[in-house]
Amino acid sequence: MTTIPRSSIVWLPSDSVAVGECAVEVGETLTEAEPLMSTVAGLSTARLNNVPADMVAGDRVVVVGEQSVAVDGGSFSAESLGTLASTPEVIAALESAKAAQTQTAGADGIQIDVALQLAEPQTAWGVPATSVTGLEGMNGCVWSDGQGYPVHIVLSQLGKVFVGFEGDPDSVPSSVEVRPDVTRACQ
Repeated sequence: MTTIPRSSIVWLPSDSVAVGECAVEVGETLTEAEPLMSTVAGLSTARLNNVPADMVAGDRVVVVGEQSVAVDGGSFSAESLGTLASTPEVIAALESAKAAQTQTAGADGIQIDVALQLAEPQTAWGVPATSVTGLEGMNGCVWSDGQGYPVHIVLSQLGKVFVGFEGDPDSVPSSVEVRPDVTRACQ
């Protein structure tokens, strides 16, 4: 039986950690309970606030600074939390919260601004709002030369609607009717 002395074990708070400060030099001897290093404050959870309810379907990423992090239905995996925790923006916010916590009791966490984006970009075409007919939720139809093309609305802003066409991308019309006079079903 092999015995490992307690003095040979270093406890780490997770599978991997970001070193904040190293307290000793290489080759230096440590005594029991003497700190070897300190870690950068980490994240145990993260959540998204104020997420729009009517977003286009698709996988999402959160962009923090230059880093994109996968998000699944508003929750983050352990790997994503680790990636978030290593961004300069989160590190700075955690350090600021740590400093504030020493001055005032209790900290509820940090808040940072992020961009929530589609993981894969979608192609969308800008059309006049009046060109979309038969709206049901975010789905409708645009017309070109008397033919209807099913679309889903990606974004609507200031009288312009950005739509994605259903089906083959090569079958997208080169123009749409601005005020179609149709009473028949799309297709």
